[in-house]
Amino acid sequence: MNEFPPSNPYGAPQAPVPGEPVGAQRPERTTGLTIICVIGILLGLFGLFSGAMKIVNGLFGAQMQQAMGGMNVGLDPKLAKVQEEMQAALIEATGKFMILNVLLGVCQFALCAVLLFAAFKLLGLNPTGRSLFLGVSIALLFYETAWLVVFIVQQLSVADVMTEFMPKLMPAPPQGAANGPNPEEFGRMIAWVSIVIGIVSQGFWTLAKLGFYGFSILYLRKPNIQALCGVTPEPAPGE
Repeated sequence: MNEFPPSNPYGAPQAPVPGEPVGAQRPERTTGLTIICVIGILLGLFGLFSGAMKIVNGLFGAQMQQAMGGMNVGLDPKLAKVQEEMQAALIEATGKFMILNVLLGVCQFALCAVLLFAAFKLLGLNPTGRSLFLGVSIALLFYETAWLVVFIVQQLSVADVMTEFMPKLMPAPPQGAANGPNPEEFGRMIAWVSIVIGIVSQGFWTLAKLGFYGFSILYLRKPNIQALCGVTPEPAPGE
């Protein structure tokens, strides 16, 4: 009776390999490698969508903001005018980053497409998948750092616009009301809080991705993982 290795639905194909004795066990993927591949697939899919959105916003962001600015039906004419002026100021402030955002979007889309492909190949313990995953992880370390810097600069560039117009959008307190927060100061506070929250949340998300890519690089360079993928382990320094 022919003997075949047990089937593993999560691992590489277990078909007999020419030259190997019948019943020989193929190497099995480690749990750590599986987790890296799954997270890589998720980040690749998310990155494709995010990169596409950067391209769309860079190319058509001004038109979309203008269209949204025209949806002021039913608002007080004075508030509607303030919103139109704020939209125009935001378009002017962010317009200088249009080309840069498009280029960053294209880079992210391309890098995440490679990451997605490499993660699927690495699931099958393919040596090319390991090499691609290593290379794209290094590239993404630089990309994510650059994008965080650009994001912070963009947020700070619209800070003046937000702090100028947000107080004008705050409703004035009714006459005779008890002393409360100054509408202008409250509007500026809301503008700065929203900007700080955006920067902090983006910073945490970027640090999480940088940590994952750095860990993946170190993990995939382990001798046992190299051997698992059919790669001759790199000699240790000094050997």
